Amino acid sequence: MKITKTELFFILSPITAIPLILKDVYNNKANAYFLIILIFAFASYLYLPENTDDKAYYFKLHEIYKVMTLNQLFLNISMQGTDFIFYLIIFLFANAGFTFTFTSAIITGLTVYLYLLIYQINLSKFNLNKYISFFFFIMFITTRSLPGIFSGIRFYLASAFVLFGLYESIIERKTLKGIVFLTLGTFTHFSVLIYLVFVLFYIISKKNTTLIKIIFIFSFIFLILPKDLLI
Repeated sequence: MKITKTELFFILSPITAIPLILKDVYNNKANAYFLIILIFAFASYLYLPENTDDKAYYFKLHEIYKVMTLNQLFLNISMQGTDFIFYLIIFLFANAGFTFTFTSAIITGLTVYLYLLIYQINLSKFNLNKYISFFFFIMFITTRSLPGIFSGIRFYLASAFVLFGLYESIIERKTLKGIVFLTLGTFTHFSVLIYLVFVLFYIISKKNTTLIKIIFIFSFIFLILPKDLLI
């Protein structure tokens, strides 16, 4: 398989490849999205949190979970709350012998993949103008709080699940698939439960669907905006 110019620059230096990657995003080339996922995953791998960051707490959990049994894990989670999926991921990777830096890279990569998947689907489905779609892409990337993405990985993973679930449920009308992802989001970070309730209400009522879709689109703002702006 022939290596593209962008991929070659990425191998030599990911930072110098960024302009070429953005050019490929503008032209909607699939390899660009994959390289963006790798960049975010690698940056997450290298990110060292402050003592007060969420990620510092997750490092400590990783060390605790390494010596826990599965029964002990669920007993521990049951005393804290219902959003257990993120902690189960840490437990499984810890007991498989992976470091938390590697685990966080995988989680960040999955999060970015889901965001970009929604972007790509909309690009092809609605045949958006390249200038407009690229503008929204740049806006989305530049309004991210990088410390938030690399440290608040639980919230961002949950929001990615929720966004994909909302899209599948409301736009694609794939109800079951949407509910599965919304449930994953809810049990990753319980603060996003409202979106699962919203979709269930939409499914049950299916009245005034135009108003519901407007509310749905508006709700995206709260998941896309950086967390700092919502506090």
